[in-house]
Amino acid sequence: FTTRGQLVPPLLFEDGLKWLRNPSRDKNVKLIVRLLHQACLQLIWKEINSRIHTDVARPPEAIFA
Repeated sequence: FTTRGQLVPPLLFEDGLKWLRNPSRDKNVKLIVRLLHQACLQLIWKEINSRIHTDVARPPEAIFA
C-alpha cells in the first residue's frame, strides 16, 4: 500500500504523528491512512483494557494476526 500510494512514513513515533497530518496529496489515500491509524489505536486500546480489567494478555502475534 505504501509503495503504490507513494507514501514514505517516518520511522520515529513523533515524526509519524506529524506525518499523519498530511500523509498524501490524494484525499482518498489520506483518509485510508488516517482510518488505518485509528484502527491500530483502537486495537491497542482494546488490548490494554483487556489486560487491566481481565488479567488476560495475548502475545503480540495474536494481536496483530
